[in-house]
Amino acid sequence: MPVLPPPIMTSEPGSFAQRTMMKRKPRVVDQVLASNDYPLDIRARLMGLRRELLELPARPPSRHADDAGSWRQAWLPWRGHTWLDLPWYLAESLFYRRLLEAVRYFEPGPWHWRDPFAPAKAEALAKGLELARSVPPTGGDRDNALRTLVLRSLWGNQVDLSNNGFDGALLGPTAGLAEDRLLVDQTSSLVAWLARPATRKLHIVCDNAGPELLADLRLVHRLLRNGYIERASLHLKPHPFFVSDAMPTDLQHMLQSLRASATASLAELGGQLSEWFHSGRLCALAHQFWTSHLGFRHMPSDLAEVLSGADLVLFKGDANYRRLLDDRHWSPTDDLERITSYVPVPFAVLRTIKAELVVGLSEGVAERTATMDPDWLLNGQWGLVDLVAG
Repeated sequence: MPVLPPPIMTSEPGSFAQRTMMKRKPRVVDQVLASNDYPLDIRARLMGLRRELLELPARPPSRHADDAGSWRQAWLPWRGHTWLDLPWYLAESLFYRRLLEAVRYFEPGPWHWRDPFAPAKAEALAKGLELARSVPPTGGDRDNALRTLVLRSLWGNQVDLSNNGFDGALLGPTAGLAEDRLLVDQTSSLVAWLARPATRKLHIVCDNAGPELLADLRLVHRLLRNGYIERASLHLKPHPFFVSDAMPTDLQHMLQSLRASATASLAELGGQLSEWFHSGRLCALAHQFWTSHLGFRHMPSDLAEVLSGADLVLFKGDANYRRLLDDRHWSPTDDLERITSYVPVPFAVLRTIKAELVVGLSEGVAERTATMDPDWLLNGQWGLVDLVAG
């Protein structure tokens, strides 16, 4: 196992981690308040959480919560510390868990299982479907068409409602595949791996609902329809997390919207996907680990066993990438395969860069990119397609 560098901390002056807790998370609370008609007691709880972010020590979820023990164990080493003095991933995951407690998501009553981010997700889904009607079909030979869908799945990750909102220009009919903005480009190797006769079972650890999930489904549709794979599994979040993260309910809304579309190609896509879910060629899984405070190095054995049954796992997006790397201060030239030697199965990462953490770059790439684009680690304009085939 490699020697682990120190974790990224929210206390690091001027860092994106610090700005996340000082600016972005209070803004998430404001957006939840603005888009939901919550009663006064829930609004007061949300405002209390917002105030705590900026002024008070962080607290774990209520002792009465089913998962309180796990959160309390993670929080205890940091007891008395403010939100601006925690490991970054712990702070973010704890924030979303505490927000759900504030809106009574887990409590019986009128707000039970009511997604506080549902209005934003619904708007992104509607805009994504509108754009999808104007995106030309994927043409070319089998492997070139598959390459295009892989890259669309990658760039779909730009639409992240917790970070940069929804920008239709990223995914519209004039948007390119931006291969010149791939700082690690193993797309051809990934396509070849997917096309191997031995690659029959694919698992995708999904990230965002809306346009990104639609791009993922289009990729899966091509793989299943053209016989590249026999089965695919989508790993989704069991409850709301990081604003736009995809849950089973988001998948259901997506499939319903596709089937009801007046655009024949989208309705056909929704119908075929629904049939495959019914027959078992496609399945959706939602393990509690995906919304935990743990890095992937600490994945529970039952989930690791499920992933071990895949011939390839695709990890989508920024938070999954951070958890693969323990959210630590690795060098940009460190080797992804060496760091993730604990992963029990071949995998690939499809990620647009929206956090100050990246590995696998050749010497000098980070420096040259920073010269061209000083905001390159945060703006989602640069991507990675990296394959660890083992």
